[in-house]
Amino acid sequence: MSMIPTCNIMTPIINEMKELYLENDAEWIVMTSHGKDSSFQLTCVWLMLLNLPSEQRNKRVHIVTGNTLVETPMMVQYVNQNLKLIEAAATAQQLPLVVHTATPAIKERFFYQVLGKGNPPPTEMSRYRWCTEKMKIIPTARVVNAIVNEQNVSFGRDYDVVMLLGVRLDESISRAASIRKHQRSYESKMARHNSSPHIMVYHPIKFVRTNELWESLLKIRILPWGVRSSELYRMYKDSTGECPLTAEGNPAKSCGGGRMGCYVCLVAGKEDKMLQHLVESGDKSMELLLDWKKLLYDMRIDIRYREPLRKQEYRKYEQLLDYNEKMSMLENLDEGEYFLFQRAKEWKFQPGPISIEGRKLLLRKLLYIQEKSGYQLIDREELEAIVSCWTEEGYHVQEDEFCPLDWEYDGPVCVHPEGRLNVKKTTNPNPIFVVWREFLFGQDEIIAMLKKRSLETGTQYFYSMSYIDYPEHYHFKDNMVYNIVQFIVCKPGIHSQQLAEDLIDEWLDDSPKETFDWEYYAARFYQRVLNYALSADWESKQLETYNKALVNMGKNPVVVTASKESAYDQLELAL
Repeated sequence: MSMIPTCNIMTPIINEMKELYLENDAEWIVMTSHGKDSSFQLTCVWLMLLNLPSEQRNKRVHIVTGNTLVETPMMVQYVNQNLKLIEAAATAQQLPLVVHTATPAIKERFFYQVLGKGNPPPTEMSRYRWCTEKMKIIPTARVVNAIVNEQNVSFGRDYDVVMLLGVRLDESISRAASIRKHQRSYESKMARHNSSPHIMVYHPIKFVRTNELWESLLKIRILPWGVRSSELYRMYKDSTGECPLTAEGNPAKSCGGGRMGCYVCLVAGKEDKMLQHLVESGDKSMELLLDWKKLLYDMRIDIRYREPLRKQEYRKYEQLLDYNEKMSMLENLDEGEYFLFQRAKEWKFQPGPISIEGRKLLLRKLLYIQEKSGYQLIDREELEAIVSCWTEEGYHVQEDEFCPLDWEYDGPVCVHPEGRLNVKKTTNPNPIFVVWREFLFGQDEIIAMLKKRSLETGTQYFYSMSYIDYPEHYHFKDNMVYNIVQFIVCKPGIHSQQLAEDLIDEWLDDSPKETFDWEYYAARFYQRVLNYALSADWESKQLETYNKALVNMGKNPVVVTASKESAYDQLELAL
């Protein structure tokens, strides 16, 4: 029998657990984060098992804990301490407890996703929080499914295991809504699992209030596996700076929102009360983690470190480019304007991944903090996976780019969704310039060209696109259509428009000549113009416009003759 004191609120829960445990041979899965709720739940499970005769402890109870690998070092130490004590105490007390830790696979980890693939971390404005799915839900489901698959086929019941979730209606409005969504009834503590019909969910502490919970834990003083409840209480107090007790020793209000979590999380915004409080409490090593989180937040909204297009857009334009090049020699198109040029579509501000330059800078700063603090923040395996990710993407990687570097960030440059400068969020002290460059390429070709320059140089300048028509009646010299690329430049040392333009020109580095075969492009265009001239509905003014373009490309104009053989002779000369 247990010698650990219990409270009135625990006794009916323990009795209820005992009845359910002895009902059948379905094993239990106890989801445990080692916060106040799951610690209270695990305490009840532990005491229930201790109060059973050894011969009735005939089925395993699996303790499943998630580890995102980006928890605060203090929380990691606390959880690891709990897991070791649970295993040792369960063995000593002959309890059928099995400890499992759910960790994300390499490609599910935070740094691989952000620094490897460039996926922007979720913020308070994000609808989809991929980090929760990849770092918690998927790894935990992997462990749970493995446990379920080990179970024998059940007869006479519609589930294979019982999952205990330490959730309460008193936690929050959103938590209460989540509980009610799957519960069988308000009174019942049983619920449907959201994805598996083989799991019955049990909410043993559903109706426990926060004050009752803390009162019980603090009265026990030492949890059954050997951790002092005051340590758990301090985890909440240290994370918020407030979790006061009344003079009578009862919690005055909820500490529920405080426990430490991922130090990289941006969902709560740039400021981190938990890390800030730890710094103010004297833990200066936390200041380095706080600085990196703020850096990540600012660089996420800094257009200088974001790709101009989302990944799916790049893939779409690359496919279109291949398609157009293949079809252009096979089709005879009627529309002269379409033959002539592919105009840039309406440009929407939808920034893509973190640029390779931003990813490298963030990684080097992280490695510096790891070296300076002594904390293991990223392991060799994940680092190598990041390098492989960059290489697969097409970037050139050098060994010195993985050396720790304490570099100074100069502040973000931010724009509104419609493209205007966001003066409120832009704190960069350097002047901001817009460099316009005209290209006689279609939109797809420009995008492919600029992406290639990014891959070759490891640098990305944020840009937007538009086009300008030069129709003949405007009396412009070339009577042509150009696509316009507007580059945004903001760098230390670039203090004039001319320097900004020189920087962009140096970055472009005559890449059109390297990326595109001008002779092939001109010959292809010549063929289109010739086809137009041979058509029945050609117009002299339009042909004149096309011929001026051909002359600008260094080609002879197309001469309309009655002889098709003569026309094809012209084409042969052009090709």
